[in-house]
Amino acid sequence: MSATEGTFDFGTLLVGTVAVSLSVSMVLLILKRLLRGQNVVAAVSHSPVSWSGTDVCVAFMIMIGMQLGGVVLIRSFVGPSIETRPVDLAASICSTACAVVCTIGFFLKRGATLSMLGLSLLHWRQDAWRAIAGLALVVAPLLTLAGVLDSFVPYHHPIIDFLKAHQDATVTAMIVLSAVVVVPIAEELLFRRILQGWLETREAQRSGWEGPLPMTSYSKGWGSIAVASLCFGLAHYGQGAAWIPLTLFGMVLGWSVSQTGRLFSAILLHGAFNCVSVVICLLQNNQAS
Repeated sequence: MSATEGTFDFGTLLVGTVAVSLSVSMVLLILKRLLRGQNVVAAVSHSPVSWSGTDVCVAFMIMIGMQLGGVVLIRSFVGPSIETRPVDLAASICSTACAVVCTIGFFLKRGATLSMLGLSLLHWRQDAWRAIAGLALVVAPLLTLAGVLDSFVPYHHPIIDFLKAHQDATVTAMIVLSAVVVVPIAEELLFRRILQGWLETREAQRSGWEGPLPMTSYSKGWGSIAVASLCFGLAHYGQGAAWIPLTLFGMVLGWSVSQTGRLFSAILLHGAFNCVSVVICLLQNNQAS
């Protein structure tokens, strides 16, 4: 074993120990709040969403259609002589960003507001601290679960494979931009606010709930969160067994959004979790080389 490998092993052990300690501390804090009858996440009253199931379907079509269309369009311009993976990555970033803008514009045109879409930043400090606490809670157990599942069903993602083969600054920056910024914004808007918000509103209507969300008691609202989280996880189907921990991750994100109606903490937590995953991948690549 080289000195570099020894340093990496010690660093990995140190990071793992800190992550586990933070997760245990957060679990104990949550149990303490529950025993006191307090909410894990302080509930903030927010209005039920105004959009319909048809609007939700349109949002999915915009996101999927523009992403696929963007890649095909860019490929048609650059031609077959250019390596397709960097082009596909750049096209995916641009088309996803455009799809987010178009989706927001569509819902604003349909009578929604930025606040209803969860895009308010009035309480960004509280949301940032909530994201930090969420990362401390989930990073160790979810990455451990992902590692265990990987031993049975190997994880596979074309972007990660590409990163392993091309460790240059431009590719790394593009992957970080996609995984840490663009994808979290798109997925949280689509799954946590547009889909889950609509499901929560329908669930409240069916139960006869009147007034602002969230519905009181821990027994209410979980059906909507579970469905949206499962859809989020299955959107990553084909990447080994990653959809399982991602579904659980979606439950944490969904609960936070359901309590506040705001997306900033979920976007920040999602981006931070992806950032940790990318850093681990880079460290593993350096160790292998």
